Amino acid sequence: MSSITTKEVFGYAKDGTTVERITLKNASRSAEVEILTFGAIISKIIVPDKNGDMKDIVLGFENVKGYEDQDLYIGGIIGRVANRIANGQFTIDGTTYKLDVNSDPNTLHGGFNCFDKVHWKPSIDGSKVSLTYVSPCGQSGFPGELTITVTYELTDDNCLKVDYMATTTKATPINLTNHAYFNLGGHGIGNLSKHWLIVPANHYLPVDKNCLVTGEIRPVDGTPMDLTKKVLLSEKFKELPDGYDHTYCFGNLEKKLIALVWHEETERSLKVWSTQPGVHAYTGYFLNGPVGKDGAVYKKYSGLCLETQHYPNSVNEPKFPNTVLYPGETFRQTTWFQFGVLNEVQYNSLISQI
Repeated sequence: MSSITTKEVFGYAKDGTTVERITLKNASRSAEVEILTFGAIISKIIVPDKNGDMKDIVLGFENVKGYEDQDLYIGGIIGRVANRIANGQFTIDGTTYKLDVNSDPNTLHGGFNCFDKVHWKPSIDGSKVSLTYVSPCGQSGFPGELTITVTYELTDDNCLKVDYMATTTKATPINLTNHAYFNLGGHGIGNLSKHWLIVPANHYLPVDKNCLVTGEIRPVDGTPMDLTKKVLLSEKFKELPDGYDHTYCFGNLEKKLIALVWHEETERSLKVWSTQPGVHAYTGYFLNGPVGKDGAVYKKYSGLCLETQHYPNSVNEPKFPNTVLYPGETFRQTTWFQFGVLNEVQYNSLISQI
């Protein structure tokens, strides 16, 4: 069999725009991914468990209205700048730009025009779909017209590859990510019990009371933030009532293992690789009970986000990796989500090599 890519109408947005659903099925039919043209949202990822049972393992909604009405960024592309910008402003080449302040006193996920709430133009090429959006100069206060293309490709070995590319007409900060919420037990089970997590990073970014990074790059050793050894999330929540909502630092722009997740009951696994210098691990503390697919209620700790990205507020932190894109340059980053099944012996063997 060959891979299959289909496109159909998913629904209609409040502004009357038709929202399409693109379905990617690999040649082995062992995985299926659905992408929406609204928000470039990952609306479904269906993969097998240890018994071959196929289940959807990302949070989402039945219709366009569900995605429009929520403010949890479920499944969508985040930009221009993921995470927070201090005091809603930055300076580039002597010019200060003031942004939407949507998480007082800071800008969160690009302001009121986050890319998870805009319409993207799709282009299908075999087993992959590319979605393009043009962010006009001045949108949410950002300089330059920014053209972004996100490409999703599902491989025969159940890997979802996400390529990000962007160009600009004027110097602008950029930090793109996807905000999918994963639950390897199935999107509707309601919690992250039985989930083991490893993030092999030696440093993380502490935050202040407003969840803004302080500028310090702190070692994880000896702190509850240490994820270099496997942790059972349900146990860590007893120690950290707010869960995880922190950026882990890798620094380099080479492909490397960012995270490993394992669900011991179903034995589903997720390995995340990326060229991005960091990952924001978020365990869904602010999930406030929206009703999602199949009537599922998404409460606190229902999903895990692994948002590969640059460091937050980099445009205001000179010692952080650069996030300013200039005309004539091309922003490129790639993340790979590799789904599989591992029994306990295989899992322990794998983590011993990390």
